[in-house]
Amino acid sequence: SFITVDSSPEDAQKLLQSCMDRTKHISLLLSIRGAELLFKPQRGDALDFAPILESLDIRINIGNRRSYSSRFDFPPNIFNGFAPRLRRLRLSGAVGFRNFLHSGLLVDLSYLSLSSYSTTGQSAELPNILSALSRLKKLGTLRLENVLPTPRNNLSELPEPDNILALTTITHLTLIDNHTACADFLRHIALAPHTRTEYRLKHDEERDRTPP
Repeated sequence: SFITVDSSPEDAQKLLQSCMDRTKHISLLLSIRGAELLFKPQRGDALDFAPILESLDIRINIGNRRSYSSRFDFPPNIFNGFAPRLRRLRLSGAVGFRNFLHSGLLVDLSYLSLSSYSTTGQSAELPNILSALSRLKKLGTLRLENVLPTPRNNLSELPEPDNILALTTITHLTLIDNHTACADFLRHIALAPHTRTEYRLKHDEERDRTPP
């Protein structure tokens, strides 16, 4: 079954409770307030486990795209980290991922897409991103949009990375961000020769420190 919820967190909770043990695909569309209510600990009984869930798509909508400073930081304990069949995960909208990178849900993914309206005040640190990716041994497709941090110094002033993370299982990589953030990320990883890559580079005066 496929569930799309664009309603109150109470309705979403009831629906999830009624079908969590028999649902393979879930799509949720929530406001920031709705996400906070649905995912806070005292409502965790709706999201304790997802035994057969294979695909999860959550979008947090702020209604006004100009309110970039508003966001929901995904907690790492969705489903208490218990979704053994989860293979596809997409989180998007007014979201941040600082804490979510520690989630046990990531380990067995073959598809991961993290997309944010804006990076203002929410970019995860690069070591944490690399650490999370190092645990994804089955990942085939990775899409990151407005997730990567921008280094404080120009790339030419940065030392060479001490370690390079080999992402040999990835067959499709998409990066959508300012060019400095993308370039710094690529300095720290090694892709297989057959990997298909797509870059959509942007120039942000506040985040970029070198011309595009």
